[in-house]
Amino acid sequence: MALQRNIRQNGWMGVVERLVVDVVLLNVATVGALFLRMDFRSAAWSLVYTRSFLGLLENLVFVAVSVLLQTPFALWSYSSLRDVERVAIVVVATKVLTFPLLIGMRADVSWSRGAFVASAVLCFLFMTGVRSTREARTAKS
Repeated sequence: MALQRNIRQNGWMGVVERLVVDVVLLNVATVGALFLRMDFRSAAWSLVYTRSFLGLLENLVFVAVSVLLQTPFALWSYSSLRDVERVAIVVVATKVLTFPLLIGMRADVSWSRGAFVASAVLCFLFMTGVRSTREARTAKS
């Protein structure tokens, strides 16, 4: 039983699971930041660019930078300051690389600059929050 848990936690399936969780958190942060920016109005759905080509591109950039910095390979049962630093670099690099594309395609895709910046902050908080919650849960057991 413990061996299966270790294989699942440290194997490729665990890496893929952690990467999927991070991508979901990125998209939740984008939508959440937009609703915060628009005072929770439902009319803000037209500004959610995650459903467009740029949203897909942002997710791909996020995955590439995450794999490059090896954030999904880190164990979530132990988080260090280095892991938090890597998460910050991944979020900032994703937003910096996506920003020129959003500027260049602003005629095709409507988006909010305030929500874009807020989504970076929320994404960082969500990703570090999940890691610290996971660490706290495994420390208790």
